Amino acid sequence: MPRQPLRIALHVCCSGARGARGALELASQAGIDWLEVPIRTAGYLSRSGDDPLVTDESSLAEVAEVVSEVSDRGLAIAAVPCPTGPLHRPGELARAVKKLQLAARLGAPLITCDVGEAPDEEEQRRLVTHLRELGAAADGEGVLVALEFGRGFTRNHRYLQYLLREVEHPRIRACFDPGLLHSLNDEIYSEVSLAKICHLVKHCRWRDFDGVSGSREFPPPGLGSGCINFVRMHQILRDAGYRGAWSLAIETNSDISLEPHQMLERIRNSLGYLKRIGALDPY
Repeated sequence: MPRQPLRIALHVCCSGARGARGALELASQAGIDWLEVPIRTAGYLSRSGDDPLVTDESSLAEVAEVVSEVSDRGLAIAAVPCPTGPLHRPGELARAVKKLQLAARLGAPLITCDVGEAPDEEEQRRLVTHLRELGAAADGEGVLVALEFGRGFTRNHRYLQYLLREVEHPRIRACFDPGLLHSLNDEIYSEVSLAKICHLVKHCRWRDFDGVSGSREFPPPGLGSGCINFVRMHQILRDAGYRGAWSLAIETNSDISLEPHQMLERIRNSLGYLKRIGALDPY
């Protein structure tokens, strides 16, 4: 069987306040063919203050314009984060379904989302039901849903694995993001967590962590605190037969002062690091 090249995607967070349009330019310049671009909730202001390409209120004509712009640059969308509120709420489920449908129009094979808080048993039962409904919507659109680590019911791999076991839907799977995992959990080993759920992972990110509990500072891969073993992470997913995209996600306070050429250099240096550790080798 021929070796498959890795699909490397550039997460929009890598371009800071320049947002998705900045990511379009940086990806092309860095030789990256794929993007991870969110569909935001209309009126929501991101941490970096960037303008979204698509929101849940975008028209189909506006989505078609984005598809054309991405294609004209020789790029494609690998994944679409679809942030919502807690998914046990009917209104947030409807929002997630709308975003999923728009993601399908963008040509994305997969969306990611955080399920949010579900403190009591009734809310947890409703969350499981809603995720099955979201899975049915995903089935109709031919899209996968990968659940992210978050402060609520998917805080770490144990909660995520439990939830996926309860939902038991082939379109609902996991997104592995080691930076988020370490930010949300003290004294955790991301390679152990990955080994436990690697068979469920359909999207993953190269996201490092600065080592400060609860921090939202995610430096370039290899420049974090050393708590993430990217070599082992790559080996585990490779051996598990993972064939999804690998998104490069860098998000730091230094983005404010960086010029586009400095962001590009940072992205190229990150790719250089991943290449040196063998993480970009086809398999």
